[in-house]
Amino acid sequence: MNADRRDVLVAVGVAGATAVGGCLGTPNGDGTATSDAETPTTEPTETKPNGADPTETEPTTTEPTETEPTETEPTTTEPEGSTAADADETVLVAPDGSLAFEPAELRVAAGTTVAFVWRGGGHNVAVTEQPDGADWAGVPEVQDAGYEYRHTFEVPGAYDYVCEPHEFAGMTGRVVVGDSD
Repeated sequence: MNADRRDVLVAVGVAGATAVGGCLGTPNGDGTATSDAETPTTEPTETKPNGADPTETEPTTTEPTETEPTETEPTTTEPEGSTAADADETVLVAPDGSLAFEPAELRVAAGTTVAFVWRGGGHNVAVTEQPDGADWAGVPEVQDAGYEYRHTFEVPGAYDYVCEPHEFAGMTGRVVVGDSD
């Protein structure tokens, strides 16, 4: 009786594993698996010469289509056509994939326009401190690589900012306008 029970358990286990394996994808000729979503589509072809089966199909793949722009595509706060080159100074956000602003501290004169250029995605510029009378809002929403933002710093003093998702890693920055610390 133990042998019969063991045989049933083995059969059920093999059937279950086979069913789950089918959900994970079908093997390609190279031993890798692909999901059904990645399988090439097939379309009927013309009748084959020499008596070949007319219902036989040839695999074809579909070309990706262009999508509509997303909300986080590169944008600027200045009129169309302006670039980071139009700014007096530039702060890179996450250069080379780092969790940093470069430079971490920037000293400028009043009236200087600073461009913040995202080199990596998943970052923001959240203002944590600024002089009285200043109106810098920063970029509170997380942006993707390629995003650009410009601000002209008019009020002298220290402007501190962080990347909120990476503040724990020390991703902080400062713009000092004028001779203040």
